[in-house]
Amino acid sequence: KGAGGALRQVQVNLRPMPAANENATAVYIRERSEQERSYQAMADAEALLNAFMNNNTVLTWMKDSDLRYVYANGPYQELMGMDTEEMVGRTDHDFRDAATADELQANDLVVMQSGRKLEALEVLLDASGQPRFHQVYKFPFKDGAGRCYVGGLSVDITPVIEAEQALRRSEANYRSLFENVLDGIYRTTVDGQLLAANPALVRMLGYESEEELREADVGSDLYADPSEREQLQEQLVREGATRNVEINVRRRDGSVITVLDNSHLVRNEAGEVLYSEGTLTDISALKARERELQEAYDATIEGWSRAMDLRDRETHGHTQRVAYVTEKMAREFGLSADEIVHIRRGALLHD
Repeated sequence: KGAGGALRQVQVNLRPMPAANENATAVYIRERSEQERSYQAMADAEALLNAFMNNNTVLTWMKDSDLRYVYANGPYQELMGMDTEEMVGRTDHDFRDAATADELQANDLVVMQSGRKLEALEVLLDASGQPRFHQVYKFPFKDGAGRCYVGGLSVDITPVIEAEQALRRSEANYRSLFENVLDGIYRTTVDGQLLAANPALVRMLGYESEEELREADVGSDLYADPSEREQLQEQLVREGATRNVEINVRRRDGSVITVLDNSHLVRNEAGEVLYSEGTLTDISALKARERELQEAYDATIEGWSRAMDLRDRETHGHTQRVAYVTEKMAREFGLSADEIVHIRRGALLHD
């Protein structure tokens, strides 16, 4: 603090003076000039800027009009596995493969010649030779002497690109499964609007295209018995899913086929129903073979019962009468059709 209380910036040097006294120290105080203070301020500012540029994740560089590097920050040097001395004064062709160097310099020239900014996706090889995807922003500028430069900022977006590529592969795999699986796959709204259908379902129901099929109302046009869909929807809401439910659906030409339905509800985060999706497996051929086997089985049983009648004339017709009465009683008791079939068979076989 000088006269009048004003603060003054000084340079202090301390030197021991053993000749005078072993504990003596000479103190030299000199006021720093304005020029020295300016130089120090510039050095401090440069150090602060370098600290800022070298401690962020953005790659930053500058090239002159010959596309030689005049600056590269720490992250860029780390990516390349090189230091400042190895990069400054050299072009991309000095340490990159020809194709990559040509691409980078082509973008640099666009900026230099047009005088406009450029945003591009560039692939840079890291020190280990692995490709890294960078979103690059290049721009022209001039120094105080009017010399032209290209500046660049680059952000490594490799994780984003890899995630997008993984998503595209997943979507392609799902699409391949969706389009090539033999079972019909569908997605419908609660009120019966078809949102999506795979090619197998389009073929199964006899339509020309998914677009044509989506124009049909699921409940009234596709279900042979619309009440079956109402019951299925109630079960879906109650249980969240259905497994191997046998239903009859109507094809475009009006014929009816039997399918197995497996479906589940999809809800949003609030628990509200978005849609249902599931699969349909055509079991019409299987059901036809099953009917043929049942008919052959019933014919065999009938044949055995009639053969017994032929052997014993005193009880002729007994087996048929028992079967008739038993079946009539089963109906009176309200048994199901499947149960009545088995009861009739048992009556025919009782003797």
